[in-house]
Amino acid sequence: MKIIFKVKTVFEKKVSLTEERLNHILFKHPELIGKTEKIRDTLISPGVIRKSQYNSRIWLFYKFNRGMKKYLTVVVKLIDSQGFLVTAYVTDRIKLGEEIWKEK
Repeated sequence: MKIIFKVKTVFEKKVSLTEERLNHILFKHPELIGKTEKIRDTLISPGVIRKSQYNSRIWLFYKFNRGMKKYLTVVVKLIDSQGFLVTAYVTDRIKLGEEIWKEK
């Protein structure tokens, strides 16, 4: 499994993006083609992080993109200190869920 990138989040958790997950993201969300660096940047420097209301191990990282006038959402599954990128997509609003971090 080829790793595209591995980064540390604001919580010092290491999150990786695999080639398989990137292919999944680009197939389902072609608007993100060429936006791998924006996905990476959202993990490193998010605007808001929320826990999924359905699974506390799923965290959603949001960063507003002025050009698209929407949020880039990066969904991560956390297991201990490791995280695995599940998917990424563009949305016009932040979803429900417990806010666990907000940019100052």
